[in-house]
Parts: sequence; structure tokens; C-alpha cells
Amino acid sequence: VSIRRTRGRKPFCGNLRTKKSNFNFNVSHEGDLVVIASESKCLVGVDVCSALQLVQRRTETNFLDELAKSFRHSFSSLEWRTIASAPDDTSRFQIFRTLWAAKEAFVKARGDGLLFDLARLEFSHTTESELQLRIDGKLSAEWHFSLQNLDQDHVVCVARGPMHAVVDSVGDFVKTLQQSPTDHDQLRQVLKEPRDPFSYLYVEQLLPPHYRTQLLAIRSKSAPFLTSPLAPPSLADRACSDNNLHAFQQRVSLNEDIDDDENNKKQSALRISAIEARRAAVSSKSEQTGCTLT
Repeated sequence: VSIRRTRGRKPFCGNLRTKKSNFNFNVSHEGDLVVIASESKCLVGVDVCSALQLVQRRTETNFLDELAKSFRHSFSSLEWRTIASAPDDTSRFQIFRTLWAAKEAFVKARGDGLLFDLARLEFSHTTESELQLRIDGKLSAEWHFSLQNLDQDHVVCVARGPMHAVVDSVGDFVKTLQQSPTDHDQLRQVLKEPRDPFSYLYVEQLLPPHYRTQLLAIRSKSAPFLTSPLAPPSLADRACSDNNLHAFQQRVSLNEDIDDDENNKKQSALRISAIEARRAAVSSKSEQTGCTLT
């Protein structure tokens, strides 16, 4: 699998064997999680926000003043009024992080990166888990935005939109896609199709079987309850998992009998280092499933 990027840093699969779909995917990471979403019929962008990340960066100054200094030109006046109208800092941040995730998901779906003027985008809730978008004040029916709370600290926003909105100045990504549907009714039907919620994958689920067995053996000695991951990890579980993974990586690097082939050892070490950097991963099911972190 050849993963490439457009000039706007949107990742894509550069060696698809067929153009029978509009397969594309997007990745985001913050806090303790990595999220992956993919689509075969429309553009997709994803952004995950961690409340803990911003809380750790906060000072004792006024919360709204802090936000305004960094994001003054990224929100519309209506969005700022919505944030300011919340009764306390916790509520203000919840609104802020939801709006910010939606803006990030939009530009990541298109492939603009930060070249797009985020103040042109104005989001508002239609339901607790859905947002509507206005671009330059005009309501857009070509985009759909869904929200999901992954745990008490992370919320993810998935943006889905028309293929013709993709930004690819070089054109290599566009070459991997089939022609975009121009019928608006067909597009709306695609956007309304139900998607399964995100599902958790633990680190050991991403490791090759040989290393997975060793990791579980180490983990079972200090945290037996982590050997059978059936539910989303708590913050304490993730911290314990990270510590055990670090110990596992050290053990792998010192054990010369793990793999006799030098190239395979190097490749495996790279995989483990990448997984440790991400610490945990989230992948979507069904249409949103299509990529595996290795």
C-alpha cells in the first residue's frame, strides 16, 4: 500500500487497483486517541478533540480571552456569540471544541489544510449529534457533519461531502477516483446513509501475532484486566497500557532472538515505535473501515 499526500496534506492511497469507487480516508490524533475514517462514495474528513489537551495548556486568565487570542479570525461573529453565551467555562469549551473539530474536518476532507479561511465557515447544531454548515453565509446542502463522544475526554467530528469539492493541485489523488455524481438527490441520499459508530482498537490488535503474544504476556502480569479488551479503555487503562508498551518495546530491542532477519527486525521496530507514538487507535466500521495502522 502506497500512502501519499496532496499538497494540502490530504493522505490518499496512491496505488489503488481499481477506480470502481471514490475511496478516500482521513486520520486525526489528539490526546490519547488516533481516529481513522474512510468512504467509498463521498469525500471524508475527520478531527478528534481532547478536552484534557486544552485544559493542560490553560492559564489563570479569562477563558474567552485565551480563545480569542489564538482563534479570533477562525470563527464567525455568530459562533463567538454562541460560545460566549454558555453559562461556564466548561460549557464554553465544549461548544468551542465542537465547532473547531467541524472546521478541521471540513478542510481535511477537501484537502485545503489551513489555506482555507475558516471564518467563512459557520456551524450550528441541527441535533445533538449533527451540525449544519453555512459557507459565506449560504446554507450548504452538500455537506453532512456528525459528532460522536468517544469517551469523557474525546469528541470526534466526521465531515462528508461531494467529490467535486476536493482540492488537488497536482491531480494524483483525483486520478484514483471515479467520476463524482452530479445529481444532488443522489448526493443527499449518500450523505444520509447511516454509518456505524467508531469502534476501539487496542495496541495489541495492531501488532503482528508474534509480538502480540509477548505484549499480552507482559501485560497480564501487571494488569490482567487488560488482556481481553472488550470495552473502550478508561484513562487509567490507557496509561497502564502505555507503560506496558514502553516496557515491551525495551524488551524487544534487547532480545536478539525475536527475529533472525535484520531487515524484519528493523521494520518491526518501526511499527512498534509508530504505535507507541499514537498510543491508541480508533477505527470505524463498515464504510468507515478501510485502513489499518501497521
